[in-house]
Amino acid sequence: MATVVARISAVLLLLMCFHPVENGQVWLSPYWSARAGWYIEHKYPIEMTVPKEGTIALGGCAAVPVGAANKKLAFEFLNFRLDPEVQHNFYLGYHCSPGRPDLADWPKDFAATQITTQEQMDKLVFVDSAAIGQKRRDWTLQWQEIMGA
Repeated sequence: MATVVARISAVLLLLMCFHPVENGQVWLSPYWSARAGWYIEHKYPIEMTVPKEGTIALGGCAAVPVGAANKKLAFEFLNFRLDPEVQHNFYLGYHCSPGRPDLADWPKDFAATQITTQEQMDKLVFVDSAAIGQKRRDWTLQWQEIMGA
C-alpha cells in the first residue's frame, strides 16, 4: 500500500509541476482553490469541489516585522485588509476561502467551492509540520526513486 500511495503522490506532484491543465492533459488535480478558480474563470474545462470530509487548511497570513521602519502605516494597511468589504472583494477576486465565518452574502457558485461557514472551518485539517519534517527525507528519497532522479 505504501508503494501505491508513494506512486500516486508522485503522479499528483508531477501534475502540479507541469501545468497539465493548460495542456489539457489532466483528469484529476490537487490544486488549491485560488488556482482552480483562476482556471474556471478563464474557461478551462475543469470543476472544483471540497470533499465532504473536509480539506487541508492552507492559511494565508500577514505580519509587521519587528524592525519595520513604518509600523504605524503597516498596521493601518493590515487593518484596511481586515475590513469586511475589502475581505469580501479580495476573496471573490482571488478565488479563495475567506477564513472567517462572519462574512456572508457569497454568490452561490463561490460558496459551493469554498470554505465559508464555521461548520466547514471546523472540518479543516491542519498539517502536522513536525511529522512532515521527520518524514521529508524518506519522502524525498522515494520521490527520487520513483521519478528516476
